[in-house]
Amino acid sequence: MSGDGEGQVWVELVERMLADEPDVAVKHAFGSPGLRYRDKLFALHVRDELVVKLAPGRCEELSEDGGARPFRSGGRELREWVVVGAEREFEWDALADEALAYARALAA
Repeated sequence: MSGDGEGQVWVELVERMLADEPDVAVKHAFGSPGLRYRDKLFALHVRDELVVKLAPGRCEELSEDGGARPFRSGGRELREWVVVGAEREFEWDALADEALAYARALAA
């Protein structure tokens, strides 16, 4: 863990994204650190879990196989967002890459 309470896997993910992707920036959202592509949020670190924005069908697939659960904010489920717990940190990089690709597709 880093000194600011962010998990090391998240910190490394952010460092990689910022080094490799000129259109990616860090900004807070929902009270948590997040990654944005051209100001469109695609990933967050919330209470030691990764929250990513993916196509609705992909979110359903991840939820059904137990790899993720729907993200809720303000008492409602956000259709294109899933939470991936710390026990699946080994998948965070790939899912963040997938979320970035989805953000790019939405921006096109």
